[in-house]
Amino acid sequence: MAGILKSSKSTAPRIIKTVSRRGETDHAAADANLTEFNLSDLAEQGREQLQKCQLQVNAMLEEAHQQAEQIKSRAHDAGYAEGWQAAQAEIESHIDCRAEQKAKTHVESLHTAVVQMTQQYDDWMQHYVDALTTTAITAAGQLTRSQLTLPADLADNKTAKPATSEHLLVRWAREALHGTRSENRLTLAVHPTTLAQLGPALRALLAHSDLPEDSEVIGDATLDVGDVVLRQNSGEIHAGLEAQLQRLGEQLR
Repeated sequence: MAGILKSSKSTAPRIIKTVSRRGETDHAAADANLTEFNLSDLAEQGREQLQKCQLQVNAMLEEAHQQAEQIKSRAHDAGYAEGWQAAQAEIESHIDCRAEQKAKTHVESLHTAVVQMTQQYDDWMQHYVDALTTTAITAAGQLTRSQLTLPADLADNKTAKPATSEHLLVRWAREALHGTRSENRLTLAVHPTTLAQLGPALRALLAHSDLPEDSEVIGDATLDVGDVVLRQNSGEIHAGLEAQLQRLGEQLR
């Protein structure tokens, strides 16, 4: 170490001499003072450094704390925002689900109501159609029965025109015979009273060249006066009043 040191209390340099034993003693004392002075200075510097370090550490801790608080605040805000968004999404999903359920329920209710209304309308229309059909058939039956009166002199009326004098039962028999050209045998059955009064006109129908020769008109007491039944090998054709009204009802329905 240099022989000249600066004191913190004085700016004048201290000169140490080594010329005698007493001088050596003085030199030792001076070394002690120098050592004491040096340690005090180092301690002071150490305390200052420790204080600076402590201040720096405190500042770093404060900054870290502030940063942590900022991070926590941002995390809280982010978490709140995320939680709010999640809650909002859940609420919207719940609302959509409830709305969909309600809409589905309303649609099902409307569908049920429409089905019921349609069924009621169909039932009412069917009832209305049935009533009208029954009324029409009844009226047609009454009107037709009034024309089925068997005139006692119909077979002897030579001056009447065929188009106007042909009895309705004869016309129905003619229509029934229209599709039987390929049969080998035909039997036209009517009530005995009908046969008695319309027999000649009915036999004239069977005498047509397109019909089989083995054909006849017979009286059948099991039939009504307004019945006409054409019997053949393949079955029977009912052409009387009830059959005509039944066909009319099927066409109206």
